[in-house]
Amino acid sequence: MAFSTISGFGLSAIIMGMFSENTTWSELVGPYVFFILCAILLGWIFIAIAYVISSSVVEKSKAAGMALIIWFGFVLMFDLSLLGLLVGTEGNVNAQLFPYLLLLNPTDIFRLLIIGFFADQELSGFMSIAQHAHLTLPILLAALLAWFIAPVLLAIAIFNRRKL
Repeated sequence: MAFSTISGFGLSAIIMGMFSENTTWSELVGPYVFFILCAILLGWIFIAIAYVISSSVVEKSKAAGMALIIWFGFVLMFDLSLLGLLVGTEGNVNAQLFPYLLLLNPTDIFRLLIIGFFADQELSGFMSIAQHAHLTLPILLAALLAWFIAPVLLAIAIFNRRKL
């Protein structure tokens, strides 16, 4: 099984390829490492956001509650809001602006990055919107890195202003 075939089928192909006699481990390592590194970066992003929250509040319980609420907002509520916007306007949303709204959510960037890396064929849903906006893998990776760097710098700035 060639690498292009694996990338066309995505993660399911990697899982199937692990049990296939026609696939070598060397074909699976690259996509697997890319996925794991992006997942680690996404985790670091939420940890960085939690650091911003933690350095901003006094009580631990408030910090933990706010971090969970923000995580819930990014993971679930943001996409529901975008879908609600599409349904509410019956799809009459600025086609030039809408794809860039996806960059306001690190989980959407992660999703676009992973699906874009593994997909060779025509895409549907949010991915087709991102594809037509020319959000390439380097742009998405840079956006994900920016989502990590900005909260880290903000947390450092907030922490340095606090009196200990």
